Amino acid sequence: MLRNELSYPRAEARRLRMLISDISMLGERVSTEITRNRDARGFIENRYAAKEGGEVAGSARKDAEKRIGRTIISGENFLIEPENKKKMIKER
Repeated sequence: MLRNELSYPRAEARRLRMLISDISMLGERVSTEITRNRDARGFIENRYAAKEGGEVAGSARKDAEKRIGRTIISGENFLIEPENKKKMIKER
């Protein structure tokens, strides 16, 4: 096998993890904007804003899965050890 063929599954998993991260950031950003627009104060109001942001992120994930024809989250692209922890170990 060629080296590129071996690294393809890892690259695909990394790309999907980055997409998940982007979707999470979208949910956080939407939650922040909802909080600001409604001038939410206190736990209850912020909880509703967070829930709506999560719904937006969930819808984005489902739409992305529908368009690419498979699930984004799976056991194949799940990291047991976070990437940043691996980097810290390599730097030592």
